[in-house]
Amino acid sequence: MADFYESVMADAKDAKKAANWVIGDLSAWLNKNGLNFTKNPASAKAIARLVNLIEEGTISGKQGKEVFEDVMQGADPDQVIKDKGMQQMSDDGALLELINTVLDQNPKSIEDFKNGKNRAVGFLMGQVMKASKGQANPKKANGLLVQELNKR
Repeated sequence: MADFYESVMADAKDAKKAANWVIGDLSAWLNKNGLNFTKNPASAKAIARLVNLIEEGTISGKQGKEVFEDVMQGADPDQVIKDKGMQQMSDDGALLELINTVLDQNPKSIEDFKNGKNRAVGFLMGQVMKASKGQANPKKANGLLVQELNKR
């Protein structure tokens, strides 16, 4: 495991996240499938790339779990993301357009937010994620959502 982790770290940017993937998800997958690190079907480069894609915000952690399953079958993480149309929406303009549409459709939630009900943000964020089919970058979208709510 340590040797594989060292190989992952040759390309991964975040040591802690790489360790979590190797110790957690990868070890669990190998155990579940009766394999060990010497018979690991995924390359260290592919695991490192997956960790980096999540860290960069290209995909979410949840999407990372889905990509991981394909990576464990020998697939390239970038190709999986492309084939499944998983790339997160991070463009401010596109996110703002989506957020404003959601806000226009939910005036009651805006009123709730103005009255101090912070649950409204969670509801609206859910609507944004639903409208984007889960592809909106959650961190960015949440920040922009609160910014837009404060303007109204």
